[in-house]
Amino acid sequence: EHPDWETNLPDIKDLVELYKEAKGRFEADDEFKAVSRNEVVALQGGDETNLRLWKMLCDVSRREFDTIYDTLDVKLNEVGESFYNPMLAPLVDELLESGVATIEETERGEAAVIHPLEGSSINYPLIVRKSDGGMTYDTTDLAAIRYRTEEMKSDHCIYVVDNGQGTHFQLVFMGAKKMGVKAKATHVGFGLVCGPDGKRYRTRDGRTEKLQDLLKNAIEAAKAQLIERGRDKEFNEEELNKVAHAVGIGAVKYADLSSIRTKNYIFSLERMLSMKGNTAVYMLYQYSRIAGISKKAGVDVESLFTEEALSQVKISTPAERALMIVLARFPDMIADAVTQLYPHKICEYVYALAGAFSNFYEACRVVDETGTADVGRLVLCEMTKTVLGQGLDLLGIRLISRM
Repeated sequence: EHPDWETNLPDIKDLVELYKEAKGRFEADDEFKAVSRNEVVALQGGDETNLRLWKMLCDVSRREFDTIYDTLDVKLNEVGESFYNPMLAPLVDELLESGVATIEETERGEAAVIHPLEGSSINYPLIVRKSDGGMTYDTTDLAAIRYRTEEMKSDHCIYVVDNGQGTHFQLVFMGAKKMGVKAKATHVGFGLVCGPDGKRYRTRDGRTEKLQDLLKNAIEAAKAQLIERGRDKEFNEEELNKVAHAVGIGAVKYADLSSIRTKNYIFSLERMLSMKGNTAVYMLYQYSRIAGISKKAGVDVESLFTEEALSQVKISTPAERALMIVLARFPDMIADAVTQLYPHKICEYVYALAGAFSNFYEACRVVDETGTADVGRLVLCEMTKTVLGQGLDLLGIRLISRM
């Protein structure tokens, strides 16, 4: 359809639509299917024309990805699937020679396969080379786990991929064990983002929502909320946009991470941007509120971490004691979240900390009517701000001192 694509580039701004069109033809047109498979084999073999097209598609994709990653404040070291391509053919030869893989007849002809370990409930193998000579995701994942373990010397390989890939990773980890790769590897599965109907999140007309549009809507909704609360009178336009970005993006991140990752959750901007409950907006409000206390008291924050200031901390009320207990739990909570690979535990903790601080601030006078501060209680405020800030930072939430 596009024989002159190198000189007359087709519209590939929406790669999703291009993919849908190609997938539809692949399913309906046997000739197109055969040509597609042959081109994949050619690409894996280093065909120059296919490589040029592939690099062009990668560049288009990367530009869009980078825009989203910048919005999310995400920094990545990119090591794409193609990095492992030179390792695939030698790996398959090695597996066949060692007997880890065998040539067997499959539904699509002869293929090189690795069977699950004896006693496994999985009744189908990894396919490391197809009948047409092409490699598979299985091959790439085996090459990757060996490279990460033996070359990168990784302590733990964590695969953050949706729940639907659970069986695939069981097979990959078993395949790695058969290969003799001593890898500590874990599949960290996650559920679906759903709409109000409990089904996969889509727009009103049934289309899949683009993440870029979803994030833009969150920022706009956060800005509208700030204006409704009169913050446009306190901030200039640049400051307002900066706070709206932090709140909107923080709200989306927090909602995702505060859910138990293996379960589906309902996407609701209204709930995400609520000032009440376990939301980023509530956490950021509490953080900015605490940040203003020492400023209001006219106290230098650094002076609160001196030996003299720390000696004035007196745990004399139930609210102070409750706050200190939550603060003391921080290291154990982090260890628990890391061990179980459940980020929602951090969210549960910062919510509990924010609640304990709110109770403390209501029950204990920190700054009196004359502006005189209780230094010991100011220390507790700053300790809370520090720990709350560290918790939110671990979640990738941008901190703001005014809201």
